[in-house]
Amino acid sequence: PGTIDRGNTVFQSLPWLAAFLLGGALRQASFSSRGVRLLWGAILVHGLIVAAVGVYFHITSRYLVLGVFRDPYGYHFSSFIYRNHWAAYVMILVTLAIGFSFSSLRRWSTAHGRLDAVLPGLCVALLLALTLPIPGSRSGVFVVALLLAGAFARMGWILWRARSKRLASPALRLGVLGLIIFLGVTAGIGASFNRDEIRKHWGRTVSQFQGLVNGQDDLRVKFARDTVAMAADRPVWGWGVGSFKLIFPMYQGDYLGVIQGKRHVVHHAHNDWAEMWAEIGVLGLLVMLTPVAIRLRDIACTRSVLSRWGGGAVLLILAYALVDFPFHNPAVLFLWVTILCTAAPVLRLRAG
Repeated sequence: PGTIDRGNTVFQSLPWLAAFLLGGALRQASFSSRGVRLLWGAILVHGLIVAAVGVYFHITSRYLVLGVFRDPYGYHFSSFIYRNHWAAYVMILVTLAIGFSFSSLRRWSTAHGRLDAVLPGLCVALLLALTLPIPGSRSGVFVVALLLAGAFARMGWILWRARSKRLASPALRLGVLGLIIFLGVTAGIGASFNRDEIRKHWGRTVSQFQGLVNGQDDLRVKFARDTVAMAADRPVWGWGVGSFKLIFPMYQGDYLGVIQGKRHVVHHAHNDWAEMWAEIGVLGLLVMLTPVAIRLRDIACTRSVLSRWGGGAVLLILAYALVDFPFHNPAVLFLWVTILCTAAPVLRLRAG
């Protein structure tokens, strides 16, 4: 009812409607546990292919998107125009890959699997993580580094507790040592390959942190504050899907200055929660979040290691949406919906 531009709202609603249809189709398909594992494995393979394409074009034509379109900002990676969208995509993939490793680790700890089955998931997670410094996604590097550090610490603790029972064999101990060395060498090579980008973006991060210490508001904080003010004027119904770019200039401060006589246009709030509240209101948020909450409840009630990591990927992107706009990228949105709607069957039909 509060939509200011119905034509624009209908057009901008199409990706969201497609996501709802995708979710409904996946729920009707009722994948088996094996089917979900195959689906998630295929998603990881596809992610590796996209990453390989990005690395290739970064080496051969650094400032061209897929070697064709020039990117004046240098924010792209592979087919992703914005680096933090690639980061959100990688966050989901890395979480799934770690989930496969922990699922294999559980099987090994219960004498139903091999320890070397842990290796593929860890290798995939590490290889994907090493692509993040290339476009310079600082938030992506930080989040995935914490994720990997926590996963390695947890895995090390599980192996340490099992040392007297399952790691008595010298061959197994040598295998674990080899795994640690391999991961360390791979991480070192990746860091060396990205050392120039890491140095540049580390300097930006230090400068930004010094500004916060000196009392300067971060630009994302200003965006979020003005977006909340926009939402507060129509809190129930919102301004309409896709209306942010049209209405935000009335609430935007002067922090971006004027370019060629015109105020800089802000396309997104870099906070999906605030932007969605401004566009669809409280009622729209309730309609969208109710099925998400139901699916997360189903995931929380299962004992499957793999599906819990899938649920973790869902929660991670919900948290990341507080500092960026991952749900406005169709690839991230559809992948997120796919994981959300297929995680629970893994839990119900097969533990692990």
